[in-house]
Amino acid sequence: MPKRKSVRSLQELCLEKIARNLERVWIKDYTDDCLGKYHVLPTSQRLCPGPEVPHQTSLQRDAFSFHPAGFLVHELLQFMGKRKLLTAALLGSLLVPQLKTLDLSICPQLVTKAVVTPLRCKNLSTLVLQDCNQIPAGTLLGLIKALPRLLKLNISSTQCNTQVLSAVASCCRQLRELDISGCQRLSPYSLFHLAYNPSTGSFCCSGLQILVLGPLNPRINREELVWALVFLLLALPNLRSLVHEQLAEAVCLIYHHLFEDEQVPPAFPSLAMLARCRGASHPDEAGGEFSLALEEIRYLNESSWPMVRAVCPRVRKVAMTLAGMPVLGESFLSTCRIAHLTVGCREKGDLREVLPLAQSLRLQLDYLSIFNFAFEDELTFHTLLSHCLNVQKLSIRFLSPTTFASTRRVKMEALTWDRPLPPHPFPYLCKFCLVHSDEGNPLPSRHAALLRECLESLLKHSPCLEVLELVALPFSLDEVFEKVLQPPGQGALAQLRQLSLVEGDVSLRAIHLLLSAENQLSCLSLDACPGMEERAYQEVCQRVAKEGLDVEILWA
Repeated sequence: MPKRKSVRSLQELCLEKIARNLERVWIKDYTDDCLGKYHVLPTSQRLCPGPEVPHQTSLQRDAFSFHPAGFLVHELLQFMGKRKLLTAALLGSLLVPQLKTLDLSICPQLVTKAVVTPLRCKNLSTLVLQDCNQIPAGTLLGLIKALPRLLKLNISSTQCNTQVLSAVASCCRQLRELDISGCQRLSPYSLFHLAYNPSTGSFCCSGLQILVLGPLNPRINREELVWALVFLLLALPNLRSLVHEQLAEAVCLIYHHLFEDEQVPPAFPSLAMLARCRGASHPDEAGGEFSLALEEIRYLNESSWPMVRAVCPRVRKVAMTLAGMPVLGESFLSTCRIAHLTVGCREKGDLREVLPLAQSLRLQLDYLSIFNFAFEDELTFHTLLSHCLNVQKLSIRFLSPTTFASTRRVKMEALTWDRPLPPHPFPYLCKFCLVHSDEGNPLPSRHAALLRECLESLLKHSPCLEVLELVALPFSLDEVFEKVLQPPGQGALAQLRQLSLVEGDVSLRAIHLLLSAENQLSCLSLDACPGMEERAYQEVCQRVAKEGLDVEILWA
């Protein structure tokens, strides 16, 4: 059965003790000495002083700065953040010099100018300020300038502007990862400053490997943004991942050397010059003019893939959306590096169209995600699984087959199903997600029966499975778990930690069976399950509490 609640670790007990008593020991002095100088912190965000404590010496007041290691302070921050124990004053007292990692996304509502201005942790290598939009751009600018050792910075959805981004480029010379998605004050012009300093005539952020742009201001000129992306790709030699929906378009411009209509500000190098420099310093081993270091590309379509592959030969992670026939040409199937693939279809597609691709990549795929395809032939799912034997993570979001003949003429003979299907072993599969995302369009009974048989076989032959998501499947999950878990002792789902049965046809009988089986279950989601009413939910919770099981039950 799932693990029982164990004795809490000494570290956790100590963290809780410190969290409960931190106010009485340090906060009053910190509030008076530090935050009081700025007059910015709202009174409602301060802690009440609490009971009076004896006068503290300077050594006692600074004890917290001397003893705990930085990782323990980080653990304390996470502990208090998850339990909603943090206030602005408490947060300020924990920003100590020994911190190397600081994640303030756990409490963005508390992060203000008053908290970060007297920042004492100057040795940070990782800083996460996601959604901390109460910090003014000027304060953010000063903060960045004071942290030259940063390797990873997340300032997404903040007041980051061109000046802040320029400071990141000039001051954080060791930066490897940067996330500026959702920063509404950034423009295409801002992005040029990330890679080049016009005042010194020098390139910046040469070591940057991961850049997440995501959505910026929706009013940004689309064409200008594409040219800014081209500039970044050419000016940042070690960029392995750039996340933006227009990345493929920028790569295609580089492939064709269409730089005549470039929109680069006058103070910055031209794209043609950058391309020449790039070719001299990073020649393409395959004989092309040069290659980019990108290993991941999203928002790809099949027509742009040959150009992307030519310019980015190291790509291993691809997320693409198919638009229509012809779907997957020889240029894609001949690719030998892809190990992480997400493939979808704009309109309902036939899953048989993905089979040649899965078969060609079967030996190297460790991640496969498929969405918006239908099982027009009921045996397609079983065939697909036969190409995923080495996959570690597999996600399939499928649709019901069309009621009329498919408009796509897929050359594949119809298969018959007159005997049990041979099982497939999945020795490496640790996460599996299966979702029927076609609400209101039922799955034919023959399709449902075969799908259930394939699922039962997969669950029996996946010894490493830790995370399982079965969402809105059109058959009873009670029967599935009964066949998978009985007879007891066969070891199926022994490593299972997280199980989601959202909108599933599951009853209390199956839940009790899971709670009695040998597994590592710690989280069970039963949201929107029609067979799980409040009385059944309460019964599950009572059993978990009575037996002391360390399982979180989610239900709504």
